[in-house]
Amino acid sequence: MTTNVPTTPRGKSSAAAHHPTTPATQRITTAHITQASPSYTTTRRHSLYGVEDRVVIDPGSRIWKVGFSGEGKPRDVFYTTGQTGEALWQLSRTSDPQDRAEGDRILEIRLQQCLRSVFHDSLLTDPKARKVIIVEGPLLPIYIKEMMARILFENQVRFVTACTEKETNDIP
Repeated sequence: MTTNVPTTPRGKSSAAAHHPTTPATQRITTAHITQASPSYTTTRRHSLYGVEDRVVIDPGSRIWKVGFSGEGKPRDVFYTTGQTGEALWQLSRTSDPQDRAEGDRILEIRLQQCLRSVFHDSLLTDPKARKVIIVEGPLLPIYIKEMMARILFENQVRFVTACTEKETNDIP
């Protein structure tokens, strides 16, 4: 039985690996005009949220996808608990208050580790420098949303929540 592996796991074992290269400057034959590097024109796209690219986080219980708003595909797709594929959270919670508090503390630590990994390992950016868009699935529990917001605000990250495509179709 084969397991589904994210398209760009942290091991970077994808066959279609991208090797960054320095873009070449092209000279135009007219006098004193040089075309700039394509990276200067593609990093400043106008979008719904302004000119600056935002960090986009699509948190799932098992797989997270992260990247920047101006890009066509995620920069990184990774399992939240390593290669085990174990869920980071469950849709149902225990009714015992002590067990629930213990589970919430463990989950908050794991979410904080995942969010730090997103900024420092996957995207290599300062969390305070960019705004964040969180793609919320329709079944994402409210306590997880609140926990993620608390973690991001404690680290002084500016963020905007985004609804999924299904939710936008349901708006009258």
